[in-house]
Amino acid sequence: MKPGTLAAFGALCVAWMVPSAQAQDSSRDFTLDRGFLIAKGTTLPRGTGYVIAMVPGTFGIGYGVTDRVTLQAGAVPWTLLDGVVVAYSSLRYRLAGVGALQVAVGGFGIIISEDDETEAAGWPYLAATLGHADYSVSGLIGVGSSTSVFESDFDGAVILQAEAEARVLRDVKVIIETLYLGEGSDPVFGAGLRLFGNRGMVEAGAAWVFGGTDGALPWAAIAYRF
Repeated sequence: MKPGTLAAFGALCVAWMVPSAQAQDSSRDFTLDRGFLIAKGTTLPRGTGYVIAMVPGTFGIGYGVTDRVTLQAGAVPWTLLDGVVVAYSSLRYRLAGVGALQVAVGGFGIIISEDDETEAAGWPYLAATLGHADYSVSGLIGVGSSTSVFESDFDGAVILQAEAEARVLRDVKVIIETLYLGEGSDPVFGAGLRLFGNRGMVEAGAAWVFGGTDGALPWAAIAYRF
């Protein structure tokens, strides 16, 4: 690569990572601690939070306990009709930020209870996000533990997630994400849009399972900031 081309590319990367004035406006993305499903290296500001509903009927909450600690929890209420309890929780601590890089450690757990049987799974993880409110890339690595859930054994499994997002309009982001939940599972790729304002957020997109035969799976979510 020629020196002039390399310098231009470097300048473009620096400009891409520097927050714009638009990123600081009052309608900034208030769910910036997450992709569609991935936990990012960023955390919510202290005392801020949101409630969220996601397809296929999952309801949750995200809350900034401190500027460094974010709590997420939720459940799938409609499974109660069949006598099944499905609930999850996640706690994340942001270690440090160096320039545009944010790094956090956390843990995620899910419980499924039916009759007298309870299954649980979870994974500690390390998450990192490079960028700012307008543009960012994120990655997560975790190690599964505990019992089997959803007929997949997570004990010792390596969990990998990656996400990228870009603000294409004042209140619109494009998000792409891929998930791998360990040996025996098929990687999942998703893409969609996030529309957000001062109090509300709506997401719509689709996901594809590599090696699957069911085609695209719909994704949708709606959130309200409190």
